[in-house]
Amino acid sequence: MKFVDQLFELLGWRATLGLMVALALLPLIIIVVTMSLNWEATFSASARTEVVEFDTGRHNVPNWFVEFERLRIDGLDFEPFSGQLEIGADTLVRLVRFQTGAVRLTLERRESGPTAVIYDQAENRVAIVEQRLQAFISLPAGRAVSFPVAGRAVIGDTVFAQTIETSPVLLEGHVQAFGLYAIGRNRFAAQEARLDSGDRLEMEYIEPGFGGHGMIRIEPDLPGLHVVFHADGKSVRIIRFGTAGYELSPSVWSRISADPLYQSLLAIYAVLLPAIGLAFVSLLNQWRLRQFTRQPPGPKPNPFSNDGSGDLQSVDRKPEQPPAKTSRDDETE
Repeated sequence: MKFVDQLFELLGWRATLGLMVALALLPLIIIVVTMSLNWEATFSASARTEVVEFDTGRHNVPNWFVEFERLRIDGLDFEPFSGQLEIGADTLVRLVRFQTGAVRLTLERRESGPTAVIYDQAENRVAIVEQRLQAFISLPAGRAVSFPVAGRAVIGDTVFAQTIETSPVLLEGHVQAFGLYAIGRNRFAAQEARLDSGDRLEMEYIEPGFGGHGMIRIEPDLPGLHVVFHADGKSVRIIRFGTAGYELSPSVWSRISADPLYQSLLAIYAVLLPAIGLAFVSLLNQWRLRQFTRQPPGPKPNPFSNDGSGDLQSVDRKPEQPPAKTSRDDETE
């Protein structure tokens, strides 16, 4: 390869070898560096369940427009009521509905401050919930009801031994993980898991104060509650029948195989790898040729040696003449 030969002549074999190694490792170095950066995933859960809980934390939950069949506030019973429900911060919200039955709502205070505030249709304050609210929500005939949620959600419940009443469970659903691209704010589908009946879905958030947002939709003719919830976090845990369950988090390979940046780097690496291999072979040949040309020459012949191997001796040396005959030799003949 002419280009490698020119680099070899210009930089030397050490610098050329270092350049080739750097080019070969550059895509892998970029992948390792970007993988070491903080990386988060967005988890999206969609499930039909008989029970859902969420802790509002410091999140603001939009007001719910509800119609209460039965209402109990801090141990006191109230008449059926229709109006707005403002859920406070640091409140644990629990909704339960068996099949197509009544919807039970429970609010409990976790920290200081009111649990909820109830307003009438004219937005006049009717009651303040200090500790606990228990109610049955009435569904309009033939119409679905949707409630926005915010905070840290738990979908489903752990199934224990049955005693007095049946435990509400998750019926079916799925959860999907979306990864964040290494460049930009877009996301890609990285992983997906199915939720079976009896599962309990929990999310591990980035920080304690973080949470997610979603929606609860209740349809009169369909069983349970339809919950859609999205949150940024590290992983989700699927707990099955009281066991430790398993975590769902995008793996390294799923990030590499789905992220366009890593796909481009691997494609470039696959194209450059044969060229880099040929360059290494050419560089090795150049190095071997250079080593061969630097070998010391053999010993020079001595022109004054007696073995006849010198060039000067072989040129100046005269052929031997036969000895001259004498008279005695003639008589003998």
